[in-house]
Amino acid sequence: MENFLLTIVTCTFNRRDLLEVLFRSIVDQEQFGHSVKWLIIDDGSTDETGFLLHDLAERYPQCVDYLTIENGGKHRALNRAMSLVDTDWFMVVDSDDCLISGSLGIVLETIEKSGLDNVGMIAGLLRFKGSQKKKFSTPCNPCKFYDWVSLQGQFDFCPIFKTSVAKSILYPETPGEKYMAESWKYEEISKTHCTYFLNEELVCAEYLASGLSAKSKKIRISSPVSAMYVYFGQYMSDRRLGLKVRGAVNFWRFYCHALLRKKQCDHLKKPSRVWFFPGFFVFLYDSILGW
Repeated sequence: MENFLLTIVTCTFNRRDLLEVLFRSIVDQEQFGHSVKWLIIDDGSTDETGFLLHDLAERYPQCVDYLTIENGGKHRALNRAMSLVDTDWFMVVDSDDCLISGSLGIVLETIEKSGLDNVGMIAGLLRFKGSQKKKFSTPCNPCKFYDWVSLQGQFDFCPIFKTSVAKSILYPETPGEKYMAESWKYEEISKTHCTYFLNEELVCAEYLASGLSAKSKKIRISSPVSAMYVYFGQYMSDRRLGLKVRGAVNFWRFYCHALLRKKQCDHLKKPSRVWFFPGFFVFLYDSILGW
């Protein structure tokens, strides 16, 4: 029986061909099948993704598993993954990404080191084609997630979670909404745990025209209550004042979008109404642009 230490978690929707590319980048690393396994959550794909996953699970029954669910968005798929992850750590890798050679060895070396008792998440670098390499700047390492954001400003990275911490913090699910920024979970983890920032490129990423990042504004407007959760978390965090204000303004901006769509949001905690009118003006700007 293999002693798995890490699960790679991938949520996918109609990405069969890209999944094959990702799988090749996983299976080529010596840790796969020994210390690392792969879990795929198929978010209601209508292409041939299901056939591919069935085939991979049959060929690699000890280290490939998958679950097919009704389409509901990545945050819901990540919630469903929590019932299946049984390793101490898991690493979220998108279906349009691929692992950089040697990255799993770096991850395992990191999670096995001492001094991570109060760490709930590890952040590793992404490599973007044609872009200059980014590096984390932090006041200390590990530190709170909001300390990094206050010092440098947030950019996309590869998250690796301590499973016991992540399972206790599930994304809120709002009926009819299929998008919630993953950063909500990072902020929630910061209430009790630190983040270890790993200045190593782990994943090669590419933003596709059909991907979530490319349609960020539109999908946030289509899921306004979920956006309100995210921005209230930013407002309540210990990040610097300007970022807290931005969170408050955006909360009220999406509150207006939620009212326009007749969404129920009275149950949500709210920032000071001082920031309502700035948020309302941003909402009007969204409306004029037609999103």
